[in-house]
Amino acid sequence: MPGWVTGIIERESLIVLGGPPKAFKTALVTGAGLRIATGTPWLGFATAQGRVLMLQAEIAERHFQTRLRLMTQALGPLLKRDAFLVVSDRRAPLDTAPGQARIRQLLAQHNPDLLIVDPLARFLTGDENRTQDMNAVVRFLDDLIQTLHLSVWLVHHTGKPTGAEREGGQRLRGSSVLFAAADSVLMLDRTRGEYVLSFQLRHAAEPAPLTLTPTAALWLEPGAPERLSAVARLATNIRYSALRDVVRTELMVSKATATRLIAEARRSHLIEQVGRQYGSRWFTDIMILRLTPDRHSLSAFHTKGYREWISEPGSVVHPLYRGEPSDPTQIQDAWKTNFITDAIIQPGFIVF
Repeated sequence: MPGWVTGIIERESLIVLGGPPKAFKTALVTGAGLRIATGTPWLGFATAQGRVLMLQAEIAERHFQTRLRLMTQALGPLLKRDAFLVVSDRRAPLDTAPGQARIRQLLAQHNPDLLIVDPLARFLTGDENRTQDMNAVVRFLDDLIQTLHLSVWLVHHTGKPTGAEREGGQRLRGSSVLFAAADSVLMLDRTRGEYVLSFQLRHAAEPAPLTLTPTAALWLEPGAPERLSAVARLATNIRYSALRDVVRTELMVSKATATRLIAEARRSHLIEQVGRQYGSRWFTDIMILRLTPDRHSLSAFHTKGYREWISEPGSVVHPLYRGEPSDPTQIQDAWKTNFITDAIIQPGFIVF
């Protein structure tokens, strides 16, 4: 059977999401849980539909409920009752007998396929740096996974930088027991406003790191930050010095910042160098979405050539190929002709 997130979140596995504080980890794992609860793609990866139980102690309950209402607006009727359950309770530590009994009670009551614990530190009474303490936690989680046939996803912080350079899951705070036990380790980092998600996987090939951008509804979606997108729009088959000058002028940044933004846009494959000129791929990913006549699915087509295909409600549509920039007037005309106001527009698509 396929995993809950194909190749990333396997069935009956232990997953760890790590990252520094204030790096949108809770938003990322909440979004993943909602995608699994609805069986809709997450960050472009296919999912299997399953019930999700989230134990969270990162955010006050009333604030978390506000956040959840905002995030679930994009899902509408796709999110069924009791498919995604949240318990805000710090009285269920993973390393005490009463806490373990409380967790088993919740699991018996709700029977989830995926248990999310956010953050791990709030559900511990022992020392996360002690191998003995963390081994006890891993043994308890292993028992849950094996006896209840569920997956467990922990959210954890990274440690403070040290003299010795650490990479990937080795940066997780505390004992290395957790990293060694995990089947999948995802690391979310924030650098200059960019969020980058990287993967270390035991059971599948590791995807390339993803650059993510937060939406107004608190989802993290693949895509470039606004300033990198602006650099892509300004790259009109011109030489490097001219591009750097126009970036400095239009974005009102220093020469050093313009140089860095151009380099980041190249790494994100938003612009490319052909000979001595820099051109943009900006228009290649523009999509137009509309409801099909039966109103049960979305049709999407690329603005170049009107290549069309069908997508189920709530799924993420990806371009099938890269084309040349389309005429903006043609795009606007197609949009006005085909748009139906109650179509669900997924984050990351440009509309006119």
